Amino acid sequence: RTFRLLCRHMAPAAPHSLGLARLLSLATASSAFRLPSSSRTIGAALQTATSAFASGGVPEPALSAEHLLARCAGLGTSRAALSIHGEEELDAESRAAFERMCARRL
Repeated sequence: RTFRLLCRHMAPAAPHSLGLARLLSLATASSAFRLPSSSRTIGAALQTATSAFASGGVPEPALSAEHLLARCAGLGTSRAALSIHGEEELDAESRAAFERMCARRL
């Protein structure tokens, strides 16, 4: 009973509004970052993302790119594994996931 009384006196929460510009940016985020066809390996993808992050003003661009790529490439949180597997080709699924995550970060 006390709970119902408290709930009745609480002001209703204002509806969350993202705004049209934010919704449009979210809808087109996946097209904001694409790896060039020459970036087939894990190492090349890492270099491309690091450069894009640095140009985009992302704090700690190399660290950000390493964390995202390690996760997408199935290496868990091991940034060191990126250098070990740097010459391996990035599969299509990992590549697409990495592009989406980079687009969100930018």
